[in-house]
This record gives sequence, C-alpha cells and structure tokens, in this order.
Amino acid sequence: MLITGNGTGNNACHLIYQASNNGLYLTADCGASQIGPVTPGGSGALGNSQCSVAASSVAITSSGNTLTVTETTVFTSAFNGGKTTMMYTFDKSNVGSGWSNVGTWTVNATSPRQSMLYKL
Repeated sequence: MLITGNGTGNNACHLIYQASNNGLYLTADCGASQIGPVTPGGSGALGNSQCSVAASSVAITSSGNTLTVTETTVFTSAFNGGKTTMMYTFDKSNVGSGWSNVGTWTVNATSPRQSMLYKL
C-alpha cells in the first residue's frame, strides 16, 4: 500500500506485507530501502518522516484468494494534504498486478490517526 502526495515512494507512507515471512515493512524516506520487518499483531513499530504503524495495530487474515489487511497509521503533520492511495499485489506465483489507484483523501494533522482496511 502506497499513500503518496507525489506519485512515488519517496517521502511517502509505503507499507509492504510479505506473506512468506509474515513481515510488515515501511519504505524509508528515500524510497530505496525498507525499515523492518515487524510481525503483524506483535510488538515494535515502523516509522519514517510521514507515518508510523504499530505492529500491534495490524491484523492480517486470508480466506481463499482474499488477503485482508487492517491497520492503524499515524501521520505526521508534515504529511498533511491531498494524497493518493495505491496498491500493488503479487499472487502465489509472484506475478505482479501493477500499481492500481484505489482512492484519494486528505491527511489532516488534527486527526492524524487513520484506521484502514484493505482487501486484496
């Protein structure tokens, strides 16, 4: 999941879930490296200059071909403004979907905590 104001992973809130190791990662500000992993539902947190996610706030469930990710993200005031949410998924054969725009919204510093639900 990529929440971005500039269309890239740089200076964005870009979370990556890898089912193979049940690991959640956050892309660093530079967009070129990942922070983590943490285990969904476990301890620890991921953070960059745009957002942070506590591992305890993340739940991953799967049923058939559907993976559901529920998480709470806390945004920094520096990340205020209009954002685009994008998703990129891989199937079990490691075939990618390509980036899909799944919505737009506005990050607001007065209520920086956002709970999100994604069904893939």
